[in-house]
Amino acid sequence: MKRNVLLTVTALMILGAMLCFPSAGFAKRGLPDYVVESSCGDNGTAVLIAIGTKYGRTFKIAERISEILCQDGFQVDIRFVKDVTEEDLSGYDAVILGSCIYIEHWHEDAIAFLDQYESALAAKNVAYYCVNALLGMTNIPDAAEMVDKYYIQPMYEDYPEISPLDIGAFAGAINYRILLWYDWFALRMMLMPGGDWTDWEAVDDWGEKISGMLQ
Repeated sequence: MKRNVLLTVTALMILGAMLCFPSAGFAKRGLPDYVVESSCGDNGTAVLIAIGTKYGRTFKIAERISEILCQDGFQVDIRFVKDVTEEDLSGYDAVILGSCIYIEHWHEDAIAFLDQYESALAAKNVAYYCVNALLGMTNIPDAAEMVDKYYIQPMYEDYPEISPLDIGAFAGAINYRILLWYDWFALRMMLMPGGDWTDWEAVDDWGEKISGMLQ
């Protein structure tokens, strides 16, 4: 009897390890290597896209927005929001803050940025966007209303000095093969499906909207 229990426990541990740890083809977990600071355009209105991201989708959306802005004549830098200083901010005419929604909140670096530089940002053209899996859940009919209530409206209320041009929200992605173990476990416990739900046409439309507002 004890032998059967031991074999069962061992089998479950092996199965858990196989599920939790990546195969050789997906050995790296966490922030992908392609997530790097970048710039495009020159001599145009200077726009900073400051991002707080966990697994890279917020960055990929920033890249898409920067391509649109640069095609429209802007000079755009994508920077990690945690590295942006007040002196850096003085060199930009506009700031777009992008953040993943992590554990039901905007990225802690994005919030720290707003807490510290609210007054400085109030004097600039500012827009926000957030990236979350909720908008990708087709089984939640009121997902858009929930995102507006819990993620968008509080940004107007919590930072009243800033009058953002707009606040966008986009569906993100969940790739279990790159999640760190604690996020993997938490999302599995919530029965969250993996998937890629970003509507890139919606991203393009928002990028064009912000471009028009800044011109």
